Amino acid sequence: MRIDYKKLNKEVRMEKTNGIVKFFMKNGKKFELDNYESLDNEERLDLLAETGETIDPGYRVKFKKLEDRKPEDNRIELESDFTLQEVMESAKGIPITEKALEIFYSNRIAHTCRDAQKKMLSDLLDNLKDTYKDFNSLEYEFTPKELNQTTQTLHRYFIAEKTKNINAKKIAKAQLGRKLIGDEEIEELRKRGFDVLSKGYIDCMSIKDAAIAESIELLKDDETQSFGLSRQKNKKTGKIEDFFVIDVQGYGQMSVHIYDPELISSLSEHEYTYPIYQVDNILLFERTSKYQESFYRLGNDEEVVKKLKEIGPNADTHEVAVKGMLTKQQMDIIYGKTNDEEDGR
Repeated sequence: MRIDYKKLNKEVRMEKTNGIVKFFMKNGKKFELDNYESLDNEERLDLLAETGETIDPGYRVKFKKLEDRKPEDNRIELESDFTLQEVMESAKGIPITEKALEIFYSNRIAHTCRDAQKKMLSDLLDNLKDTYKDFNSLEYEFTPKELNQTTQTLHRYFIAEKTKNINAKKIAKAQLGRKLIGDEEIEELRKRGFDVLSKGYIDCMSIKDAAIAESIELLKDDETQSFGLSRQKNKKTGKIEDFFVIDVQGYGQMSVHIYDPELISSLSEHEYTYPIYQVDNILLFERTSKYQESFYRLGNDEEVVKKLKEIGPNADTHEVAVKGMLTKQQMDIIYGKTNDEEDGR
């Protein structure tokens, strides 16, 4: 018997997506901002760890694939029993690190919901393509860009419906109609849980924004910490995008998109002045590589700064500096923003 791997992969993918929907159907209220903010910091981190482990258990494999692209000494290895709870435990009691992990992992959970939406829509399109294969005028072959755009339109439709924004719902429905997504398809996606994923995405993004606002309050008078707003041009679209970036001392560089005008305004006096290196982070945690450890064995911060300055700024030296808990003043020496090494002590 010949195994249909395409069908098997699709069934596995659908099972994973269904699992995410079921999780948020059961636990979704915990992510509503009022409920989430009623938890203390430790309870919030525990919830994020449990959620990440449940809805994205494949993160270890994804992390390994990214690490395998690096030279051997630059890789960080994970034990088979590694969990996100270990990450959260290491940060408890350190306010700014707790907030950084809230931002990072709530953002990852939101994007896991968005990825599940894309997979759900893709599966529906495959079904439609099979159903109407004899009708050449009905085209359900979407490019990745079209799939992404249609997923976002469906998301807007369900959010507009929930918030009773009649005009936004009408616009989204018209846009979907042009992609041959009508009432029947919308209802099928609702039955599969697309609306549940929409709410999960929105709630997690609200958690992220609230944690960013709290972080800004914690950091605004801290002259030793590198953080702020970074504006970057998207290479694919050419559009300028806004990021909140922070060098989480002992953990690494973290960057997330921000869209809220108030958040952007609150960062107007805080510019992040270094390049964004870490854009594909799977984990934000304390683990270090052999390469990074070789610098920490130099004995003191001045020696580390001197060595990193000799090498010059790049993704590796930046991560060594951040995980080594160097200050903004010391980072500026590495980047040649100041020649006065006394400032870095």
